[in-house]
Amino acid sequence: MYNNQRPERWVSLLATSLLFATFFFSNPGHSQAQQLEDMILRQQVEAHLRFLASDELKGRKTGEMGNWVAARYIAEQFRRFGLKPGGGKSFYQIIPFGMVIPPSQGTLSLGEQKMNISDDLLIRSAPKSDLTGVVKFLPHATSEEITKEVDGKLVIAYFGSDEVSDPLEALSLTAEKKHQLKAQGALGLVEIYNGRHPWNLIKRYLGSGRMEILDGDGEMDFPVLLVNNLSEETLNALKDDELDFQFVTDGTEIRKDPSPNVVGVIPGKDPKLKDEYVALTAHFDHVGTFKSQERPSTEKDSIFNGARDNAFGVTALLSAAETLGKNPPARSVIFIAFTAEEVGLLGSKYYVEHPTVPLEKIIFNLNTDGAGNSDSTIVSVMGLNRVGAAPELNKACEAFGLETFADPAPEQNLFDRSDNVSFAAKGIPAPTFSPGFRQFDNEILKNYHQPGDEVETIDLSYVVKFCKAYAYAARLVADKSSRPKWSTGDKYESAFMELYGDK
Repeated sequence: MYNNQRPERWVSLLATSLLFATFFFSNPGHSQAQQLEDMILRQQVEAHLRFLASDELKGRKTGEMGNWVAARYIAEQFRRFGLKPGGGKSFYQIIPFGMVIPPSQGTLSLGEQKMNISDDLLIRSAPKSDLTGVVKFLPHATSEEITKEVDGKLVIAYFGSDEVSDPLEALSLTAEKKHQLKAQGALGLVEIYNGRHPWNLIKRYLGSGRMEILDGDGEMDFPVLLVNNLSEETLNALKDDELDFQFVTDGTEIRKDPSPNVVGVIPGKDPKLKDEYVALTAHFDHVGTFKSQERPSTEKDSIFNGARDNAFGVTALLSAAETLGKNPPARSVIFIAFTAEEVGLLGSKYYVEHPTVPLEKIIFNLNTDGAGNSDSTIVSVMGLNRVGAAPELNKACEAFGLETFADPAPEQNLFDRSDNVSFAAKGIPAPTFSPGFRQFDNEILKNYHQPGDEVETIDLSYVVKFCKAYAYAARLVADKSSRPKWSTGDKYESAFMELYGDK
């Protein structure tokens, strides 16, 4: 019966029905659910990709306007596909970032040895300071080592731990040490660098301006330093607890630069399983524009468009939001587009510490991210055989003429270098679904974080197949009767047990 609805709505519904029927009869071997993934069109995929990687967004650098424009685009696509805002009344989860501007002066004296920021001293954060006192040596400043004996002392420890040498993981440990030491009344933290990367590289990477999540008071009032080349005499004196120190600096400056994660939800349709969530994630930030020795521009271009890294992944996320929204799976699906991945996985780290749904209700995270692709016959999956969902991921790829390839370039430790690891560290099974490559070679590096990473250089027919496979994989996991679990003995298995118990 005619009910005064706008005629264009009926036309739209009829067109959708005809399109679905066309796909169904042209692919009679596909399930009804899979037909929806078949309906992901090249024109839609290309439109998302071209906008997100456009010159106008200036490389989507965290804190800059292009990053906010990308976030707005994603939020409005979520709204268009019928997702519910995942941040309360908003699709935004605003993160209180600050740009940390390094000090121009700084010295640290440990006994007779004096270090300067021009050489063997890196000041990660510190207020304007002129401090003197005694030091307390705690080899790795673990929870067991930190006691009330650090009150009023400068604590010195090694960078990382016996188990952790990767710089990103070590920096996460630094943040944990800082918070525990600050709570026990320590004056500051000095870490002794002993990593595998050259000091000059570490200093250039960590010593420039950077984004950080600000403390509650918006200030970085606890000194955190990194030193290199301590003398044998200094090391011996440290171990004997016989060193005095002096620390002088004009201090780091803070410029507030908030940036949002974008979060949307599709409620599940199963009455019993809808309270569980599958998290689909991709980061939308990139590295901006550069004219420097570190990131050289070409004569024609200084915009790092990031088509592969990670407009490609966000396009897959949006495609999944559209198709899953048309026919929701059993479990609910939470879609999270992260900011600040390129500056230390900060968007995802903030989310897991401030989740919009309880973490124990998130049973799986399917992240999508990549540096590029050199093999359009495969999808490379970091953690494929670790996370208890290999059959579903394999089936989804095979449905669209692709194969899975597990953990390429193991020497690069890629599993722990994308936003999935923030979920994994909490215990949530979390692979990364990446554009196909078998090794981290020159074919990948020619576009990775380069001005040439443009849409025009990408095989769009492969992007479409990838998006279909990603959406279908999400559907299969969300409809899976049992929860995925880590492989027995995996390093994240204990965190899984802590989060979920014996489920």
